[in-house]
Amino acid sequence: MNNYKVSAQVLVASIASIGSLLYGIGLGWSSPSGVKILNTEKNFEITSSQFSWVVAMNSIGGCIGCLVTGLIRSNYGTKVSIFIFTIPSFSGWMLLAFAQAWWMLIIEIRGVLLSFYEITVKSGILFSYAIGSFTRQSITNAICGGIVVLYAIAFLFMPESPLYLMKQHKTEEAKKSLTYLRGRNYKMDDELTRLHLEIDELERNTKPFWQEIRTKATRKAFVIVMSMFIFFQLCGINAIIFYTTTILIESGITIDPFIATCMLGVIQVIGVLCSTALVDHYGRKILLIASNIIMIFGLLGVGIYFHLKEKTTVTSITWLPLVLFCIYFIGFSIGVGSVTYVLMGELISLNAKRVIGPMAQFSNFLMAFLIAIFFPKIANYIGMHYAFYIFAAFCFIAIIFIIVMLPETKGKSLVEIQNLLTNDRKCDTNNFKNRF
Repeated sequence: MNNYKVSAQVLVASIASIGSLLYGIGLGWSSPSGVKILNTEKNFEITSSQFSWVVAMNSIGGCIGCLVTGLIRSNYGTKVSIFIFTIPSFSGWMLLAFAQAWWMLIIEIRGVLLSFYEITVKSGILFSYAIGSFTRQSITNAICGGIVVLYAIAFLFMPESPLYLMKQHKTEEAKKSLTYLRGRNYKMDDELTRLHLEIDELERNTKPFWQEIRTKATRKAFVIVMSMFIFFQLCGINAIIFYTTTILIESGITIDPFIATCMLGVIQVIGVLCSTALVDHYGRKILLIASNIIMIFGLLGVGIYFHLKEKTTVTSITWLPLVLFCIYFIGFSIGVGSVTYVLMGELISLNAKRVIGPMAQFSNFLMAFLIAIFFPKIANYIGMHYAFYIFAAFCFIAIIFIIVMLPETKGKSLVEIQNLLTNDRKCDTNNFKNRF
């Protein structure tokens, strides 16, 4: 493998991953920024209820992105779709930077850009925690808007996907794209032939979704994937990421809550780095079950802490929520945070994936929207501890669902997985025993 080929592919992958970095920045923005905005760093008043709608708009942007991104990408290519979505993203950051009223914060709607590589998502959250904690909001938002502009400009110089170009019968442009990615000396005839065969195979086997969903395997895969993405949010991950700094302040932590927020951002990056090794070595079911058990421990611990805080003095253990959140984030990273996306790729056939994939992501963002709205209300009206108890209860329900419904997919082909989905009994016994 020549150096040019490696350099070109690393460059393209690095620029592409900025999309998930921006997504992570958007997720983490509200944690330090919300405290500053609610403490009147802006020259207008905003209530906590109004700010929860600002937080939720990120998820609405995700819902819209799920519905239109695939359509735009299939018709106009990756470069055009990314450039289109950088326009509302940049506009949103500028509105955040120069907002003169709370409703201007709500207008900000960000599209979903590319695939959400977990490591860059967590790095984006950490980046947002760091700059949001130690700079003014106008500067934070201007920096984030600047990253969007750089991302859009950089992608203008990137090659279009060879597969997309071949689908559009632009063979010469596909050759140029392959030359950029593989090097001038690359003999591309075999790869062009393979791409032709893939496109022909895809066109021959493409069936309407209504025919796919009639099969038992597809129906069960649909239920599993949709449920797993709903549980992804009901474990409380986005609520905690959105409101990390606020929760830490409410806990009475003695160290600077902004520094503690950044520490949790580092833990999230470390957790996802560890998860990449675990996903390849252990079964999906055991990782998901272990992940939920660890999260239950962290969530119940935080809930009990806030329960005690209402009844007695907890000044001697104010460090405890930070430790429990570290445990929670590690638990999330090793299973739910990583395996959920793996399952979507493994359980669903290619034909069905075109519809079920966006639907699953839509349900994910919709749940994130509802949690962003209702978490502050639950915390304010019935108590912070009850919010964490509810998240822990959903983690327990998720464990039962995983044991009963989820087949073990590690090391199995799509045909084998489809057979497991069709034969329910084999799915839940033999494969769980062979999880390692």
